[in-house]
Amino acid sequence: MVHDFTLTEADEDMLVGTGLPGRDRARYERSLAMASRTITIPLNERACTLALGAYRADSSSLRPESRAAIERAPKSGLGIAVRDVTCTVDEARDMLDYFRNGADALTTVGNADAPTYADAFDNVRRVLQVAGVIR
Repeated sequence: MVHDFTLTEADEDMLVGTGLPGRDRARYERSLAMASRTITIPLNERACTLALGAYRADSSSLRPESRAAIERAPKSGLGIAVRDVTCTVDEARDMLDYFRNGADALTTVGNADAPTYADAFDNVRRVLQVAGVIR
């Protein structure tokens, strides 16, 4: 699910003072709008559990705000092990990188959770493609 974005009056005032000419200003406005949009990603409960595992400060963990998006996503009450994670585009990109790296690393060592990471990566990628964030 993709939500519409509208600039607030404060955002408009900030843009006026940017001094960015035509095309650069338009690119800046699109970038600002994209970063503020929220999207909803269906993630398997197992993928959520893995992503919320022990936090490590290295690049093998999600950023805290991305973890928070998963934590606040409601668990399905119908016996379906999926959470609808609503997050910003930046958080979704973080999840995309996390699940891609996890799938690659676990596939290399033959870990049984590799397909869970790969499926989560595919879900995040598809939602970002539909939202027009990536190709």
